[in-house]
Amino acid sequence: MYQSAQGLSKRATINASLMQTVSAPTKVYNGDVTAFSIDGTDEIANVESAQFNIEWLHDEGRGVGDAWAFPALVKKNLRLSGTLLAPASSSELFMDTAWGAISGIDVVVSFTINGVTITWPSLISNVSHQINDGAIQRYNFEAIARDPDTGNMPTAPTGSSASLLEEALNGTAAHALIVTNKAATNGISYAGNGLLRNYNLQIPHEGLVTEDVEWASQGAWTATPN
Repeated sequence: MYQSAQGLSKRATINASLMQTVSAPTKVYNGDVTAFSIDGTDEIANVESAQFNIEWLHDEGRGVGDAWAFPALVKKNLRLSGTLLAPASSSELFMDTAWGAISGIDVVVSFTINGVTITWPSLISNVSHQINDGAIQRYNFEAIARDPDTGNMPTAPTGSSASLLEEALNGTAAHALIVTNKAATNGISYAGNGLLRNYNLQIPHEGLVTEDVEWASQGAWTATPN
């Protein structure tokens, strides 16, 4: 009458919300975004907020006799979305793109944050135009990565190699992670390798820039009481 369950494999997910550091203890904030362009048009004065997302697709590489999951990277997706304040001049940029020829939605997107510059070919996948009484007009947009026939995708970021953003774009290997729960008693340290699964950079209109990161365990993890 009752279901009988049996364990087949193990896997762990590690989630973290992080802040970038300019130099201790100063954190990266919205003012550290120093460049932002779409198809060569400088939008730094118009960006109200933005989100940059990287998603990794995995396939399972665990052998038949292995207990712990061993994901392998097979594909990476990039996505940039945000809100622009419609400028008094050239305000037709996104509407021309949306209503114009299909070839017009192929654009090059670039931004610089905390000295790290990322540039990549994209497709404008979604645009909305907000017109409200008593408010500035705004464009909400989304650009997704478009892999070119030649060259790198994206153009290799420049800047600090210590940046998690740069590592997320350039690196493909698993990270060695140690997560410690410190407590007077019953503290625990978790250790193992994690393969990036999701990275989300949040650039607010006013505030600290945050990074929400998710790793999938790759191979065995250990839990050790402190």
